[in-house]
Amino acid sequence: MSLCIRFVARNNDKPVIKEVFFDLCYLTRTTGVAIAAAIKESLKTHGVDIQKARGQAYDGAAAMSSDKACVAARIRDVAPMAVYTHCNSQILNPSIAVSCKLPEIRNMIDTMNSLFLFFNSSPKRQKFMEMVLDVESAQTRKQHIKGLCKTRWVERHTCFETFQEIYEYVCISLEAISWPHLHPELELVTPSDLTSEKWNWQRNRETTVKTQGFLASLQKPECIMAFVVVKNCLQLLRGMTTKLQKRDINIVSAYNMIDDTKKKITDLRANIGREHADWYNEAQQMAMKVGEDITMPRITTRNVYRANVACTSISDYYQVNYTAKFVDHLHREFGTRFSNDQQVGVKLLRILPSYICTQPWADLDQVIYDLALWEGDLSHPATLKNEIQDWFKLWSDCEATGRETLPTTLLDVLCQCDPGMSLPASIDF
Repeated sequence: MSLCIRFVARNNDKPVIKEVFFDLCYLTRTTGVAIAAAIKESLKTHGVDIQKARGQAYDGAAAMSSDKACVAARIRDVAPMAVYTHCNSQILNPSIAVSCKLPEIRNMIDTMNSLFLFFNSSPKRQKFMEMVLDVESAQTRKQHIKGLCKTRWVERHTCFETFQEIYEYVCISLEAISWPHLHPELELVTPSDLTSEKWNWQRNRETTVKTQGFLASLQKPECIMAFVVVKNCLQLLRGMTTKLQKRDINIVSAYNMIDDTKKKITDLRANIGREHADWYNEAQQMAMKVGEDITMPRITTRNVYRANVACTSISDYYQVNYTAKFVDHLHREFGTRFSNDQQVGVKLLRILPSYICTQPWADLDQVIYDLALWEGDLSHPATLKNEIQDWFKLWSDCEATGRETLPTTLLDVLCQCDPGMSLPASIDF
């Protein structure tokens, strides 16, 4: 188990935040008891006082984050102020994954994953597709279908973009394998590693059967529309996905980024009709590249295996059963998993000058109540209310203080504190 530590250190007498690899612990078991014991032993061995810990972050596994027997609870038994925070980047993954479990979306993703394995597991098939790309499109630089990574969602963005770029040529490759006579220009191209023979797929019955199935799935209007909806929704999350994986991101930036993304999803849901019209046109263009059209499936009285809501037009059918459905799931998951109740550290943001100058003084009592958890860190806890009042007065009028900009991060606030205040000794590695 790898153990990282995040702390405040001095750099030229200025406080800086550092996050470094700390230790590699061997685990005999992966229970909450064993992991917590390994963490405490590692900190003790390196002379780090665990009672000075003010935060801990893990993934959402039961052994790490459950209420009673998990690692977080056992660490808080010895370090009560070590607030547990679920890694925001880890929360993002299930937020999207749950939405992608919709039958219409799941079928499309399963098809893409199976298609990736189909080409990636056979050098001959992969070489054939590369040859098709060289013959049919000299402009594209993409040569491979990328698999949908289950954990790194930034890789999924790349996968969708790559697949859309070579979608037409993937269909040509599948069609040429199943029915070579439809593409005689490809039959004339001799494989570079088989100079004495041409491409011959008819001997491999399994390959031809699979290609026909893949081609039928990829050309279905339902698959094309599901692909376009997911790709465009994930584009809203790309910046957040990438930046949340930065090791030096501060809590303010993370929460602001999450709030901005939640607002984008809310705005998307509010303007779903306008956005869907653009996505529907994009799906039509993809379908036209392979000689297909976006059509509406037959509506029956009862169907439990696919979307079956009756609509007056083709566009409305896909808006109700695909676009709105996926966006609603995404909006609900983000609202639940990234709620303020799940972000304990957000309470500290109430002391930021940028927050103080935009909120009424009536929130003063609430700020004092929220900061009570860290009361033990104060040299004189009884003066907390007076200290907060003085801090509010200092920043309530930016022009009176002679400062042009307000600190927007906790680190900036620390730099604005009394220069004579003492910071804990740095940790040397």
